[in-house]
Amino acid sequence: MGEKITGLWPLVKLLLQVISQSLGSPEFLVWMALAMLLVYWQYRRQAAFVRDMWGQVAFSAWQETLDSLVAGVFGGLLAGLFLIGLGISLSDSGILYLWPLALLLMFFHPRYLCFSYGGGLLALWKLLTGDPASVHVPALVGLVAVLHGVEAFLIAWMGASKAQPVYVRRPEGKTVGGYLLQRLWPIPTLGISLVWVAQSQLAGLTDALKSVPTPSWWPLLAGSAPAGSVLGTATGSAGNSFSPVLIVLPIVAALGYSDLTITQLPQAKAKRSAQWLGLYSVALLGLALAAQYGGTFSTFFSALAALAMPLGHEAVIYLGQHGEVRRTALFAVPEGDPSPLRIMAVMPGSPAAQLGLQVGDALLRVNGEPVSAADQLRQLLASSVGLVAEIQRGDKRVTLEYSGRAFPLGIVLTPSPEEQVALPLVEDTFFDGIRRWLGRRVGGQTPPTARPK
Repeated sequence: MGEKITGLWPLVKLLLQVISQSLGSPEFLVWMALAMLLVYWQYRRQAAFVRDMWGQVAFSAWQETLDSLVAGVFGGLLAGLFLIGLGISLSDSGILYLWPLALLLMFFHPRYLCFSYGGGLLALWKLLTGDPASVHVPALVGLVAVLHGVEAFLIAWMGASKAQPVYVRRPEGKTVGGYLLQRLWPIPTLGISLVWVAQSQLAGLTDALKSVPTPSWWPLLAGSAPAGSVLGTATGSAGNSFSPVLIVLPIVAALGYSDLTITQLPQAKAKRSAQWLGLYSVALLGLALAAQYGGTFSTFFSALAALAMPLGHEAVIYLGQHGEVRRTALFAVPEGDPSPLRIMAVMPGSPAAQLGLQVGDALLRVNGEPVSAADQLRQLLASSVGLVAEIQRGDKRVTLEYSGRAFPLGIVLTPSPEEQVALPLVEDTFFDGIRRWLGRRVGGQTPPTARPK
């Protein structure tokens, strides 16, 4: 590679060179194929869920897999730029400890597979015991920050794509309409490992390694090793100067997003989630830099960052769940509504889509008959060819016509409050656990909004 990283373009060029070289690597291609199969399997399950729930195929699993691959490539480039730009070494970040710890935590709750939780525990253990010696807390925090920043970018881009309409039971027992947002992205990116090598030894390593001379400010978040060794500090005990040798490694990762909303449309929910996650990422990165360059306060900022990783992530989830429980549902049948047949989803390619029906429309009359129940609508559609629908769209009444057979119509209607087939809306963050515990200790019972009946 042999050129100094002094700006953004050399970083991009370095990424593209290594990724293009990796395309011929059998190991990289095998891992990429496994990641693609995992993504395809997830989307196939989602498509089957929608088909079983609503009787129609809403999307192609292969198409969603390819779309996620395109987004994942951009996300991987972004992750690689930040990891290399910040000088976050995989060896310093403790990635070899993070994975088994995250897999262990997953048995307690699937959400704990996220590196925020394992990273927080690993950082606290490092600060308390000094082990593992190879883990550098600022680099570990920086890694978690970069991954969540990329996740926020991908959620903002396509987190709302192919959101699945679902029925949700609120804590007070009423069923409302909502959306399940689920995405998974394969992330081909680069990891780096930094080795500090004495200038006198660089000549002997040129045949074995491709070294990259770097500017004086880089790496920003790298740890240091015992002075005088090959993994030494900037100046060894013998007075030798040391330079960082960058080993660039192509890796394949995966990022996922899952959320549930009853108070917003999917686009608004994904945007809000991405904003909170982006703020979390920026805050962690700031703490990582403070821990690296805080001088006498470095240990304090390292401890703060270790706590912020899991608690900050829980706060992001709490803010999303708390709003869903407290705010008014977007698709709920109000008391005394003369027309409860309000549309919350239109299946692509269906007669409803060709008719021009939209999310939020309320069906008033079908083929001249007033409709007020889903069973009545199905009977009208099953016994006729062609469709004339009178709808309420905002403050306007609109008449739409369709000449073909319109059964099944391809819509999902707002559920009745008594609908029994529904997902529970639950608040299950760390903060909710504390609130429920305090409720039992102080009042002798769980707060009524903590769990659905």
